[in-house]
Amino acid sequence: LPHPKTISRWYQVINGRPSFTQEAFSAIKAKAQNSTVICNLVIDEMAIHSGIHWNGNKWYGFVDMGTDFNYDNDNISQAKNALVFLAVTLNEYWKVPLGYFLIADLNGKDRCYLLTKRLELFNETGAHLNSLTFDGAYVNKTMCTKLNASFKYESLTSSITNVINKEPIFLFLDPCHMVKLVRNTFGDKQVFKNNEGKYIKWFFIEKLFEKQYTEGLRAGTKLTKIHLNYRNEKMNVRLEVQILSESVSKALIYCKEIDQPNFGEASATAEFCMMINQAFDILNSRNQFNKSPFNISINLNTINKYEEFSKRFKNYIGGLTFCNGQKIVDLNRNTGFVGLILSLESAINLFNQDHLENYFSAMRSMFGFNNNPNYATIILPLDNGTDLITDTDVTQDISSEMDISQQTDYDYIKTLWKLNRYIEDVSAYIGGFVVRKLLKTINCSVCSSCIQNSDTDNYLINIKNRGSLIKPSKDVELLSKETEKCIRQHQEIVFKQKNIVQFSKNKVKRALYEVVFKNEEMYQLIICQQQFNNHRDQLINLIITFYLNIRLHHEGKQFDKESRLRNKFTKLVLFNNE
Repeated sequence: LPHPKTISRWYQVINGRPSFTQEAFSAIKAKAQNSTVICNLVIDEMAIHSGIHWNGNKWYGFVDMGTDFNYDNDNISQAKNALVFLAVTLNEYWKVPLGYFLIADLNGKDRCYLLTKRLELFNETGAHLNSLTFDGAYVNKTMCTKLNASFKYESLTSSITNVINKEPIFLFLDPCHMVKLVRNTFGDKQVFKNNEGKYIKWFFIEKLFEKQYTEGLRAGTKLTKIHLNYRNEKMNVRLEVQILSESVSKALIYCKEIDQPNFGEASATAEFCMMINQAFDILNSRNQFNKSPFNISINLNTINKYEEFSKRFKNYIGGLTFCNGQKIVDLNRNTGFVGLILSLESAINLFNQDHLENYFSAMRSMFGFNNNPNYATIILPLDNGTDLITDTDVTQDISSEMDISQQTDYDYIKTLWKLNRYIEDVSAYIGGFVVRKLLKTINCSVCSSCIQNSDTDNYLINIKNRGSLIKPSKDVELLSKETEKCIRQHQEIVFKQKNIVQFSKNKVKRALYEVVFKNEEMYQLIICQQQFNNHRDQLINLIITFYLNIRLHHEGKQFDKESRLRNKFTKLVLFNNE
């Protein structure tokens, strides 16, 4: 039989020239004849390399709207972007590009014409179009206002009317882009005021980072210097959502509650981060079993809660002002805030994610995505690969060696040796992560019961707990804190000591060996075992080793750069069409 790629080439007969793709509409029509097809339309632009090319018959690289244009003209513009229309089904699992156009600058009126033509062609397929997704560019909003949409806070409309069949089409402004705009406005203006007159300050985000950087441990957040110096990476979605996140909100509350300096008035900033995080979670939900209360997909059980939150969120955003008293929603930088409100209101009736960015990512990732791998990136595919002959899936015995060098959820970096309450709380929090990994590995019931508790007085664990956090036992907390203390006391040799793990083990065991795991159950278990190779000794070694590997793995990342230029210049090249 022919190779699958050969068969694939036989069927690649679609005309790929700019315009609407008739084959795509024919395929949707065939689908709609057998079942009900409900779609979302996504509109977005992708920057392309600007240049003129000759293929032997004609010139390529000029603006092309799919018409037979006369290129014998001195005023033809070179194309800078590809405007793409993508259909995504809401009740099935496929998506298809409906067409694209090579553009330089296309105003809102012309986009409205293309959208209307697209609705006309789509209506002929028999499929239903219920929603439209786009980013917050001014021309996109103008496109919708031509169809009687309103983006003003007082008269906000979450839908437009399909000019062909008069059915409503709900509008979604890309949530990722909206959070970027909110983060950029917050970072640029530095200070907001809520409707109670309390100040929302970027200052507290900076102080939280300084606190974590000074103490050497993070309170369950991912803040780095790169998050604060975001201007070189404005397009990075990960950075924006990690600043305006639940973890940052709870870390601010934690620092305020334990009376840390500079955090006395951080509650309003924490509330702002939490509100933006919950709005984004709703718009990014897809799993009905998610543990986050606002990240559960919209269903009969969550619809009332989300409706109530949507109203509360709209009132909250409407009450935000700049320092001069002007409302944010009434000024030019309101797009991110109003866009989240509009998308939430649309999501109550219809929800969809922006699949077009994933489509662009797939196109850009052809022939390899990472063009600058490091050593760990190169070796990880081999370490994580599947060997059909030798791979096994078994629970290890507690006596066996563990591979605990894997990356963890949080980066715990640069250290100081003095332990205060903040460091002790975070060390115990890391201890819970150690216990979680150990429970997946050991098969001794006595050891399992000795390393966890049903309750804890650790405030950081309690404030971050959604019901599934593992609470380490007092013995694990002691070992974690002593190991942290050892790292800080000997930080000058962390990168010099060849056997740093064994060195640290000896130090910690010398301090706590006669104190931890001295209960009766453990004593009865090890009474007939070897003196220095029993379950107690092995358990202590595993806890220390696991904690050390988490800390030492991230010690290598202690030199955070003020900013990264690679991403900035890569984007500049794309946006300049070079």
